[in-house]
Amino acid sequence: MANKNMKDIVRGSSLFFLNSAVLMIFGIIYKVVVARYLGPSDFGLFSLGFMAVGIASVLSLVGLQSALKRYIPHYTAKGDESRLKGIVVFSFMIALGLSLLIAAVLFLFSDYIAINVFGSEAFPPILRIFSLGIPLTVLLRLLAEAFLGFKKVEFNVLTELFSKGVGKLILALAVVFAGGSIVGLSYAYILALLLGAALGLLILEFKVFPVLRSKAHFQIDKHRILSFSLPLFLASAVGLILGWSDTFMIGVMLEESAVGLYNAAYPLGMMLSVFVPALASVFMPVASELYAKQKLKEIAKIFDTTKRWLAALVFPVFVFVLFFSENLMRVVFGEAYAAAWPVLIALSFGGLVLSVVGLTCQLLMVFEETKKIVLVGAAGASINLVLNFILIPMLGILGAGIASAFSLCFINIGMLVLGRKLIEIRFNPRDYAKLVGASALAVVPPFLLSFFIASSLFTLILFGVLYLGLYLLFIFLFRVPNKDDLVIAEIIENKANINLSRVKQLIPDGSG
Repeated sequence: MANKNMKDIVRGSSLFFLNSAVLMIFGIIYKVVVARYLGPSDFGLFSLGFMAVGIASVLSLVGLQSALKRYIPHYTAKGDESRLKGIVVFSFMIALGLSLLIAAVLFLFSDYIAINVFGSEAFPPILRIFSLGIPLTVLLRLLAEAFLGFKKVEFNVLTELFSKGVGKLILALAVVFAGGSIVGLSYAYILALLLGAALGLLILEFKVFPVLRSKAHFQIDKHRILSFSLPLFLASAVGLILGWSDTFMIGVMLEESAVGLYNAAYPLGMMLSVFVPALASVFMPVASELYAKQKLKEIAKIFDTTKRWLAALVFPVFVFVLFFSENLMRVVFGEAYAAAWPVLIALSFGGLVLSVVGLTCQLLMVFEETKKIVLVGAAGASINLVLNFILIPMLGILGAGIASAFSLCFINIGMLVLGRKLIEIRFNPRDYAKLVGASALAVVPPFLLSFFIASSLFTLILFGVLYLGLYLLFIFLFRVPNKDDLVIAEIIENKANINLSRVKQLIPDGSG
């Protein structure tokens, strides 16, 4: 049974990881293109525009996106078309209405906000343009959750790839090649959102659920919807603080160029956490099913194995970033951004801790300990705000990186402590010592070579390939994999149609 559940996790996570990885790659390429073209100061203004959209979107949604994902399948299963139409209409009307109101406020008061809050006379036109993206961003989020609720994941992927991935990147490249300015890039971003939202609305109406063409009278359970969504809005507010307080406070306390430097390092630092949503998306339903059957030991076994996979995936990435951080910033974003390498290390450490123990949040959800999640998150968000206020004036953008890393560690280690009260969570020191040893030994040859070979994109890729090969070699020499990992090799064999019998022989109890 445990092997079957682990197979479900690997199969499901491979699909979610592919989508997450593609969006992450396009997102990083997009930021690299924009950051290199604009330079730190203008990229800082551009990042502040993104921040405004991010904050306003969360405030506008008030948790209704979660209500869509929760109640659409519920009413669909019951065949209740009137309430199904009601949840869609109500959520869209409230969230879009709030988004239009907030967008209007930002647009009308852009001069006052830009000059009196951020001390920037160059920011008002950018803020006005980005305010147009608030209702579009809210609409795209509602569409995404509606598609998931109707179990039409492929449509969610399609709209996200266009609005957040390839479409946004192509439009930005068009502006760059045309020699445009920050204003042109801002309008290109809005256009990508507009086209993605239009595509999503057409798909919803003609391929998923005919909201406008349905003759059913909609019925709205307002109390039920709001009592579900508003508590989740509070949880979203915690994420809002963690996600944007650093950029906001850097923008208030420092110059635009500092915002640009920080937001160049941030996506690379958080790159380590890309594996967590992939595994979390499938760990939770499997663990929920086991919890219903009160198979707590099996939950603990799957949790420990999944946690070890995450550690094996992210620790070598962290070590590579640790040794090549300055080269990464210089090669990826350009010489103007090389000074942000200490921030990259700080953020990567936070991403490492998040990745290794981040599944504890899903574990607490399985045990219905959501109040504890909110409390720990709120405490971490408060710490983040206080540390940003103290450290940014002292250390600049490095202070913001340390504040973010510390708050991530506090939240995830705090949830781990709570999780250990529910099930037996084990940490085998030998397993993690082997991962540390394999990563440390593997990084030595490429790091020494970096002193004799000029830094470039090609050499970084070469160093990365050499490092990965050595890491995998040491992993097997140290016999890190165990019998629970045989299921991964078997799935790769079946999906890729290759013979991994020699690899399985390196795994304990894998000779047969």
